[in-house]
Amino acid sequence: RCLESWLRAFDLVGALLGDLVTLLAEYGIALRAGQHCAQPLLAELGVTGTLRAAFAPYNTQHDVDALVNAVDRALELLVD
Repeated sequence: RCLESWLRAFDLVGALLGDLVTLLAEYGIALRAGQHCAQPLLAELGVTGTLRAAFAPYNTQHDVDALVNAVDRALELLVD
């Protein structure tokens, strides 16, 4: 596991990834959903797809907090 990567891939149980991407876009958060050319790894992990966030040197803690808060709000709407 590379802790220096600016990419973070994660899965959220109980919500469709495409629905999350669409809703997060409404909050100004751009993520990608899918297998990201990593099908063998995802199959080994037992995961069908992930959300992927990419960060850059100009991103701040505020940006990370905005992502986390938007995901929390989206899950409240999408998960029973």
